[in-house]
Amino acid sequence: MDNKQKKILVIIGFVIGIVCLILSFVSDIFLVFGFLIIGASCFGIYYLNKQQKIDSNKNTVEEKAETLQDNKIDNQETPFSKSSSQSDDIEYKNYKELISNNFDISKTKTNFQCSLNVMALKQILENKYFKPEDLKFNINTKTAEFQDLGKRYFVESKFKNFVAIDLETTGLNYENDRIIQIAMVKVINGEIVDKFQSYVNPKRHIKQEASEINGIYDEDVKDEKTIKELFPSILEFINNLPIVAHNIKFDLSFLKNEYMRCFKKELPKYKSICTMKLWQTLYLKIQKQKVPSAKLYTLVLNLLDNDDIIEYQSNKHDAMCDVIATAKVFMKMYDENFKNIE
Repeated sequence: MDNKQKKILVIIGFVIGIVCLILSFVSDIFLVFGFLIIGASCFGIYYLNKQQKIDSNKNTVEEKAETLQDNKIDNQETPFSKSSSQSDDIEYKNYKELISNNFDISKTKTNFQCSLNVMALKQILENKYFKPEDLKFNINTKTAEFQDLGKRYFVESKFKNFVAIDLETTGLNYENDRIIQIAMVKVINGEIVDKFQSYVNPKRHIKQEASEINGIYDEDVKDEKTIKELFPSILEFINNLPIVAHNIKFDLSFLKNEYMRCFKKELPKYKSICTMKLWQTLYLKIQKQKVPSAKLYTLVLNLLDNDDIIEYQSNKHDAMCDVIATAKVFMKMYDENFKNIE
């Protein structure tokens, strides 16, 4: 029975009570029944009003709870959607920063600057927010212009004669780790004319994880010269020629730090070129849209012939093997990209 039906019964009871009071002149019993019925009816009215207020408050609370729950569901983001949104925001921000560059070819004065511009344009092209109308130039044409200009600057820097260098170390931290092997080859007019190789005594224990990679152990270096004793021969071999290395930042960082530690002054400055950066800049077609790998082994597989590949595979992580591969990879790059510009 709902509240409406209960109210009707109470009203009927109240009316009957009034009737009983009217009939009380006939008999006193009607008077008693009339007061009882009216009293019960009044209590019923009081109870129903109170119940109505309780129900009303309950409904209000439930409505608020439902509203809060709906708002919570509407505003809730799953970890994936939040992460995806943040990722999109970062990618869009990077895109806006990249397209804000002028890419003014007239202000580009070095091969390195050309390489940076080519890589930036490649990132713009691969960004999912890229729209050709966001740029005031054709991106493919501009990329080709920077590549051609970079090649000309490269030839002008006379990298046909160079020294390729490779180091093996006790670890990857140039400030705390030490050189344990150095290998160099001198290239004149595209031919390897001289080689330099030596173990280096780091005056410390070689960690097991390093030995497992490069195959060099404490007993291999314990009777060798220190890097300080070797530096005069190293600088004499380089003899102001440009330096070529794969990930040259790594090798130069170690050489500079060791030279400063030994002699309390900076290593002489040399022109330098990185085969890893050249690969990332010049061989976009091989790499397609994303760089699969910039390891030296990847360059060897893509650029050198079968004999060179077999030789490299049998001696990987030997400094002399790596430096010869680096020199050959660089000469291949030079022949494919720069020779016809001379």
